Amino acid sequence: MFRAPQLPFKFAIAISGFKSTAQYYQGFYSPIIKTPSLHVIADWDTIVEASGSEELVLACEDTEVIRHIEAHIFPTSVRMLHQMAEFIQDRTRTPPSFPDKSFLSLQTYGRQMIGSIENNTLSALNHQMHWSDSCP
Repeated sequence: MFRAPQLPFKFAIAISGFKSTAQYYQGFYSPIIKTPSLHVIADWDTIVEASGSEELVLACEDTEVIRHIEAHIFPTSVRMLHQMAEFIQDRTRTPPSFPDKSFLSLQTYGRQMIGSIENNTLSALNHQMHWSDSCP
């Protein structure tokens, strides 16, 4: 049977992940894991101790770590979700290409980005002002 090759993962997110001490799994950690990874460590986790998650971090090369003070759950605070979303966006975003690498292309791209940020900011402010005007 023909199997298509597995492309490398762009990233991994380990929530309450840990490095297994079982000999059977040691091949997963050597050589060091090169896939960019985000490790979400729960300080009050009674199932996976934080030290076990920290050992997994050490088995990886390109890591980011965020911690929360909850138990063995998927964190749902806005701050945590925002940090996870940023991690994913940073690893899936394709940088803009400038075929001629000219200053004009970079300048045009910069203006478009600033315009987009300004429009989003103005839109948010208008929405906030409209909402606050309707409050007693």
